[in-house]
Amino acid sequence: MSDSNPYATPKAELRGPGPGRGRPRWVWVIFIFYIFSAVATVISFYFVYSGAIPLPEEQKRYLADLTVFDHVLSFGILGINLVAAVQLFRLRRISVNLFLTALALGVLATTWKVATKGWLAATGGSGSGVLLGWGIAVAVCLYAWRLARKGILK
Repeated sequence: MSDSNPYATPKAELRGPGPGRGRPRWVWVIFIFYIFSAVATVISFYFVYSGAIPLPEEQKRYLADLTVFDHVLSFGILGINLVAAVQLFRLRRISVNLFLTALALGVLATTWKVATKGWLAATGGSGSGVLLGWGIAVAVCLYAWRLARKGILK
């Protein structure tokens, strides 16, 4: 009869999260990376548009050709990535869709700028930095998807 006593001492062991049950280390790394990247991007935009950084003529022409839409799109992608990083830090499943959205918009925006704005000439034709960025973004998307599949993201 003592098993049905609601006032009896619980028999289950009570314990906290313990080692290995907290936020995964890569979540911290990704969160810090995206925060740092966002701050660096905003500072870079400030220095470029304030004239503090001298630019070659091709880059000056490229920046002069950018419209309000181009800037809104760039900062929108930045914002989506920040929200995605925060949601990943909070271990929320929505981070997967946000990272995928930011990646897709980034690829589309870059393709648009290459086709219409002379982006390749302004960057010297390399694009290796963008490819590295896309590679990181794909890795983050896959990692977040894996966390969601394992049930770590709620």
